[in-house]
Amino acid sequence: MIDQLELAEKSDFWEELLAGQSTHCRTCGRYAHLDKRRIDKGVALSFAAIWRTHGMEPCYLAKNFPKQRSVTLLKHWGMLVQVEPPEDAKVEYPQANPRRGKRGSWWQITERGKLWITGKISVPRWAKIFDDEVYEFSKHRRVTFQNALKESGFDFDEIMEGNALWAELGMGEDWLR
Repeated sequence: MIDQLELAEKSDFWEELLAGQSTHCRTCGRYAHLDKRRIDKGVALSFAAIWRTHGMEPCYLAKNFPKQRSVTLLKHWGMLVQVEPPEDAKVEYPQANPRRGKRGSWWQITERGKLWITGKISVPRWAKIFDDEVYEFSKHRRVTFQNALKESGFDFDEIMEGNALWAELGMGEDWLR
C-alpha cells in the first residue's frame, strides 16, 4: 500500500524543484536542484575542438580539458556519447586521485552531433536536468552551432579554421591527441 504521507512529501519535493528552489531529498538527504543548462559559446567551442581533431572517432577527454563537464552535457541532446576506449588507445592516463574520482573518459560525436556542427539542424537551447536525466527541453528556443558562436561574437569559418579556436580555449591543437 502506498503511504499517503510519503506521496505528499515527494509532491512537495518536486513542487520546490519545479519552482526553482534548491532543497534536500526527503529520502536520502542529498542536496537537490533542477539544473537549467544551456548550449553556450564554451560548449560550442569545446565541441568544435573535438570535431576538428577527431571528427566522429572516439576521443579521450581528460578532466582538465576546457569545459569538459559542460561539453559532455551534450549527451542529453544526443550529440555526444560515452564509449569504451578503442583497443588501440594510446592515451597515458595520469595517476588517479581517489578523492577526485575518474581521470576522464572516452566520448564520440554522434550523427546528430555531426548534423548540428555542420549547420543542418538546430536543437533545444536549454535542458532542465535532475540526477543526470533530462526533465524538460526548451520548447520554443532553439540554437544552431553557428548561432551559439555568433551570439558570442565568433565567426564560424574563423573558428573552424583552427587558430581562433585554440586561442579561445587556451590550448594547442595537440591537447586532444
